Amino acid sequence: MGSVGGKVVSNSVSLSDRLDALGQSLFDPPTVFGWKSGLQWVTAAGMLERSKTAEWIADARDPKHFVHYNPKTILGPASSKLTAAQAAQRILEAFGIMSPTQATFNAITSYLLAQDDGTPGTFVVDKDSIDKKVRGAIALVISSAEFQRD
Repeated sequence: MGSVGGKVVSNSVSLSDRLDALGQSLFDPPTVFGWKSGLQWVTAAGMLERSKTAEWIADARDPKHFVHYNPKTILGPASSKLTAAQAAQRILEAFGIMSPTQATFNAITSYLLAQDDGTPGTFVVDKDSIDKKVRGAIALVISSAEFQRD
């Protein structure tokens, strides 16, 4: 189970369910031209659903989850020596964002540095921070403007 805005989100949701909620029903485009893109794709409801989907992806701990992954692989080799900024850059690049805006980069870095209560802290690469902080940063990256429009 995960949590988005205080609401429990079940990990038992299927990929098909997530795609339907995004208006991207598999093999069922709205027209022969396919699905909306560009600014038509950006709606308030759509952004909320993409945020829920980002959380669903980031929280993929169960080996039976469609997108199960190990967040440590995203950090790459020598991850224990990474600074928060270096970890943020690796996470952004893993999702195809090579040149994020400074605001996005700062938000991801600040998130990695924050303690559970939101106060500034230090970034430590250990099993708990990889599981919690890296997964949270992944959800932020997937919800970022750069990821939405690219």
